Amino acid sequence: RFAPLMEVVLQRGNSAGNVGSSLQKRSDRSDVVRRATIHEKKLGHFLRKFAPELMDIRNYDLNDLCAQLMHVDMGLIRSIHPRSMLKKLWKSKNAAFLCPDLMHAIATWNKRCYWVATAILMDNDVKGGGLAAFSRRAKAFIKRFLHIARKCVKMGNYYCASCILCSLKMQCIRRLTPAWDLLSKESNKDMEFLEEACSRKSYWERFDKAQDSREIHLPHLPLVLDALYQIEVKFTKDSDDHINLSKYKKQWKIIFGLMKTQRSDSYKIPKNDELISALSSAVHWAFPEEKLYSISYKYLPRSRNTIVSRRSNRAGISIVSRGATPRTPTPNPADSSSSSKP
Repeated sequence: RFAPLMEVVLQRGNSAGNVGSSLQKRSDRSDVVRRATIHEKKLGHFLRKFAPELMDIRNYDLNDLCAQLMHVDMGLIRSIHPRSMLKKLWKSKNAAFLCPDLMHAIATWNKRCYWVATAILMDNDVKGGGLAAFSRRAKAFIKRFLHIARKCVKMGNYYCASCILCSLKMQCIRRLTPAWDLLSKESNKDMEFLEEACSRKSYWERFDKAQDSREIHLPHLPLVLDALYQIEVKFTKDSDDHINLSKYKKQWKIIFGLMKTQRSDSYKIPKNDELISALSSAVHWAFPEEKLYSISYKYLPRSRNTIVSRRSNRAGISIVSRGATPRTPTPNPADSSSSSKP
């Protein structure tokens, strides 16, 4: 009579024991996750403080540095499937799922922009020198990045050159007037050369020239994505559900240039794993935008007067209050508005 009852009690006891053990396992697992998270935060704080200064680009050879940047960027461009650049997939909500290869290239472009700004604004080695010492250090890094960008243009790496130019045009860098005034005439000529090479008209002329020859040409990602976006917008409104061969012809011209670069084997330089690892680490731990602006304002405070700024989307002059500081938008080549930048 009592046998079924005892079986039920035993089953309940076992189930209660299982629940208790599972709760114990969950608590142990959560404790492990909590400790790992704390450790990761401490490690991240340490790396954010020290990692960017561990790689000083002034200590590396210019040709070797540009060659390894070419290796990294060539791998990114080769990983992009041509289909990812059609139908504005990078602008959709599921872009990470529809075109992960292209989104990875865009994310790397953005991170490198912040790395360039971090290297210029890093002030860990400025000891009591104030604005003068900080300006001299920033000037040295601006000059170095201008040399790197000029070399990248000559090598056909417009992916990296456009990234450096976008970083140099960020407001937190452009406002450092004392550092820019210290630049020599040669550096100013490098800046003018870079702006001209990455401008819309000049770039597409260089793009067409590269298609007619066997030159390596890594694309200017913001201009390429903006051109493909404009093609989709224009011919979608005018097509009326009809096949438009002109649209496909313009798309094919751009994508064929990408495919030609992906299939090219003419660029063969020994790979430097140590330098590539240092570049990846420095780019990964670059400072966010808020930190960059805080360092910039630390040495060159904002004026207390009312800030007058001319906005590109309005014809008149707009008055901005003291608390609202005009900033450059986050560099993102996926945004069509980034076409105003190089």
